[in-house]
Amino acid sequence: MLPVERRLLLAICVVVVATRAAAFVHLSLDLDEGVFLLMVRDLFAGHLPYALTWDCQPPGAYVIWAPFALFFGFTPTALRIGTDVAVIATCIALYRLGRILVPGTRGTGVLAAAAYAAMTLDSGGLASNLELMGAPFVAWGLALGIGSTTRRAAFASGLLLGTALLIKEPLAIDVGVAFAWTAWHARSRMANIALTLGPMLLPACATAALYASAGSLGLLADATIFATFRHAAVAARVLAPAEFWRRALLAFLPVPVLPLIAAFASRGARARLSGHGGGIAAIVVWLAVDLAAFAAIHEYFEHQLIPAMLPASLLLGVVIGLQFPRLQAMGAAVLIGAVAIVGHAFGPDSRALDILAQRLAQHDAAAGDETSELARVLLAQHPTDGKLFVADDVPLFYVLANVRTPTRYAFSPFLHDARLSAVAGIDGLAEVQRIFATRPTIVMRDAGVGEDPAVRSVIDSRLRAAYREIYHVNHRMIFVRRTT
Repeated sequence: MLPVERRLLLAICVVVVATRAAAFVHLSLDLDEGVFLLMVRDLFAGHLPYALTWDCQPPGAYVIWAPFALFFGFTPTALRIGTDVAVIATCIALYRLGRILVPGTRGTGVLAAAAYAAMTLDSGGLASNLELMGAPFVAWGLALGIGSTTRRAAFASGLLLGTALLIKEPLAIDVGVAFAWTAWHARSRMANIALTLGPMLLPACATAALYASAGSLGLLADATIFATFRHAAVAARVLAPAEFWRRALLAFLPVPVLPLIAAFASRGARARLSGHGGGIAAIVVWLAVDLAAFAAIHEYFEHQLIPAMLPASLLLGVVIGLQFPRLQAMGAAVLIGAVAIVGHAFGPDSRALDILAQRLAQHDAAAGDETSELARVLLAQHPTDGKLFVADDVPLFYVLANVRTPTRYAFSPFLHDARLSAVAGIDGLAEVQRIFATRPTIVMRDAGVGEDPAVRSVIDSRLRAAYREIYHVNHRMIFVRRTT
């Protein structure tokens, strides 16, 4: 690797760390983060995912965090570092793709990488989301597939794309596009196409074989197949197509589209773009397929847009790189990073700075973050195994307290949300009654979440009858069982 390339890759890493630094200030940014750590804790104790804690993500969604938990503990910091590593790996893959699509230039790849790092601050990308963890496998799978003609690269490409499917199912859209692009690139080498397709199946087959050998194939099928059908049957929160496209446009779509429009307004730029029409067309199709697929989903969550950041950032890099062929790559990376930080000064960066200011002023490491404040009070109560019930939507509290959960369904919406109870295939009300029958000594409650009326009635009646409130912040409370 040339010294200049080392400096560029170092610049990419610096841009990622700088733009995403705000994430480290928050104890919890997404409800799933606690489930990830619970699953990894079970894994280190010798249990396969779903054996002690139930969830409806593929097994790779939990295994991917294990190396970071090994070195940094079962802490949110491990998740933040893991997410930054994944974003850096994706950025380097985008840099490589830029070099492949526009040979002889570095600016294209650096622009794509820096743009992706900046985009991850939107659409829930600051949290430790699985879409971010699966993205490097998609990006590197594509880079190997279209950047080399060797059979070894074809095999590695398929293995990476297959691994992405074990991390997050919706990435199947991007995996499909990446495989189609790879197959088109290798259309005269059928052996390479077969060597890509075959390994794509290996991770799933190996996982099924592992569960079958442990006599737990039913657990795997229930969480990854049957739960998907149950979820489809109760899908709700329909978002009008117009609203979806409005949010998509506001999130990040102008970033690549506006330079593309500007490029076609310039005769010289049009000439340069026409020489790379095939690559640009493939990226545009990828972006269109992603957005069309997400628009068709009956549910909408911000993080669903994260996979579309791959083609969007790549499109920006290619278009601007071709418009300005003499663009200095290092300066471009620093510029995009600076723009991202300034552009988010009134968003996540502002909130993080406000929290830090409160902590410095109060000399209190938990100030400004209600989840941190609740965690401190909880740990002062010294909870024990099976005696803490988190009816709050943040299962991270089980991990912070280092206690076993009183139920396999640690993510409380599986209990109090009738729709998600159906996804889990359980009677949420009956499970809540069973938990209270074990007489938990501490109950964490979030009165602000939507709950099934019958479940809310049971929780409220049990708390009134046998518990007293010891702390509350906004609508979140901690109760302890009365001794008399």
